[in-house]
Amino acid sequence: MSRVEELGEDYNDDTDDELLDTLGVDSDITSMKHVRTASERNAERTSPEEVAQRKPCEDFDDFRSDFKAIQADIQIGRQTAERFKTSHRIQIDKHDWFILNRHKALVAEVGQGFTPERDERDRRLRVIAIASMR
Repeated sequence: MSRVEELGEDYNDDTDDELLDTLGVDSDITSMKHVRTASERNAERTSPEEVAQRKPCEDFDDFRSDFKAIQADIQIGRQTAERFKTSHRIQIDKHDWFILNRHKALVAEVGQGFTPERDERDRRLRVIAIASMR
């Protein structure tokens, strides 16, 4: 027998509301507390801690020959470009090459993996990019 059945005819839904009011509990189930809005979550994701910081590469001369070599390989057909979305690769490694918005990009360093709030594995990368060879 449920508590409502035990109370029988004396039970009144208003009793619950009165009790919740007395306890200072908001009975409105459409009112969310302790839940961040989407804009608050997005603001956290775009904090400087988690967003790529683009700046000139102080040691670019260390990578210049790599960029010239990949350009030559592309021109003679030794290397080809493929869409990353259709690639079977699931991990980005050091020395991988990408073309991003018409910029050649080299993964120079790969940091330790971590799992952010969405349970997707992620890693910090140092990527060296160049728009065109000079």
